[in-house]
Amino acid sequence: MPVYVYAVTLGDHPCRLDGITGVGSGDAPLRTVPAGDLKAVVSDVNEEVSPRRRDLVAHQAVQDRLLEDGTPLPLQFGYTAPDDDAVRQVLKEQADLYLGALERVRGCVEYNVKASWDEEDILRRILEESPSARSLNEQIRAGTDDPRLALELGQYVADEVQQRHSDAAAGIVDTLVPLAREHAVHAPTGEDFLNLSLLVPRGADGEGAFQVAHADLVAGGGTGVDIRVAARCRRTASWRRGGAVGLLGKLFTAPLIPARAVVWVAQRVADKAEAEYYDPAPVWAELRLLERRLADGEIDEEAFEVQERFLLDRLMEIEEFHHRNP
Repeated sequence: MPVYVYAVTLGDHPCRLDGITGVGSGDAPLRTVPAGDLKAVVSDVNEEVSPRRRDLVAHQAVQDRLLEDGTPLPLQFGYTAPDDDAVRQVLKEQADLYLGALERVRGCVEYNVKASWDEEDILRRILEESPSARSLNEQIRAGTDDPRLALELGQYVADEVQQRHSDAAAGIVDTLVPLAREHAVHAPTGEDFLNLSLLVPRGADGEGAFQVAHADLVAGGGTGVDIRVAARCRRTASWRRGGAVGLLGKLFTAPLIPARAVVWVAQRVADKAEAEYYDPAPVWAELRLLERRLADGEIDEEAFEVQERFLLDRLMEIEEFHHRNP
């Protein structure tokens, strides 16, 4: 029988799975498939798994429970294997890879750190703190006929923003990275200038020190920089659907914004739009509203199913985007 695979753990993980059920319409019980020093957490499925809200919640609940007692290798939603033997075979064939990954993450929590700088604040600071920028801006506002001044100011602002972002990112990295076992810097998205993942050991010397350091960064900021930290599971393994595989500008009036600044601001607007489009929170809110409308009799079952399918497809699109752009 096909099985749905949630995570891979070490053989000594307690896997306390009581009180929760798996994905699918039959509330399938959870169990483990052992293979040597590893085991996989699975449940039987007798239907094609689709991203219904109940199943998404069930999938996450299993991973959250496993994380309470250790560090699993969690899989993304929707991965299955033909049967227990297929799972067992993959665990045996890829044992060294899985064991190595689990050893690296054992006793750790992954934190994702993102930082952004309010556009209005950074532009104001540049004008307040830079005599050159302030002089150029005053000449432009006075009605100069020299078009080169606007271009010069635009170039100066763009370069200064980039430098300040770089300096702020370096300060955050220098503070937090020494507290991590491993780290990775990803390409930032949206309005962020930093996207940093850190594997932090649990305990006072690791996670505790990290949280203190983050609080100190926030308290000592005062620069308009917004530093956001979220703990999340490691996503270092993947299974292919149908079978298992191995590891895997407000300070300027419109006529006075220099050309380069226009490009910079336009890019920020585009980035913000992308970040908003791929934010799952509004989609979950729409799902809750849809359920209330069905319960209140405002819509019938057919209309509910059509709208629910659209929203669940959006959640899958968002998850795939964030998997490609961590």
